[in-house]
Amino acid sequence: MAGPDTPGADARRLPPPILLMSPGDLEVSGRDASRVQGFARSAAALFAGAGAGAPVGLLLREPTLFDADLVGLVARLREQGFDHWLGIHDALHVAASLDADGAHLGFRSLPANEARRALPGEVALGASLHAGDAPERCAELDYACLSPVHPTPYKSHPQPP
Repeated sequence: MAGPDTPGADARRLPPPILLMSPGDLEVSGRDASRVQGFARSAAALFAGAGAGAPVGLLLREPTLFDADLVGLVARLREQGFDHWLGIHDALHVAASLDADGAHLGFRSLPANEARRALPGEVALGASLHAGDAPERCAELDYACLSPVHPTPYKSHPQPP
């Protein structure tokens, strides 16, 4: 985890204890962005019920969205009053440009030490960790999600729970 002498470490907003992840299959095909818009409306409504400052956050993990579509999704969330912790998965440049609270590394992402140098100091850096990951993978992280905890029919994973 990041040490106290890491630039911006004390200004980082860490994810709350409840971190929801977007479905991962949102697509924008041509001009039809209705599913992305629907997700933004649903997420904003869900989080509105929690109230500002509630211990919930959202990690946008949408590998099929183009950067512009991801930026548009975040804009729609903010327009609809979403004011909770927001992280962007596997798109450091988008997280940095949007003033996101966090950037989450995927298994194809840069190593954490390189990612930390690419981000503003106030952006929390996280990753999903799995059984067998090397401990040094955590060196520059501010938070980690451990997965999978249980087998899931929705996502196959090479590592055992």
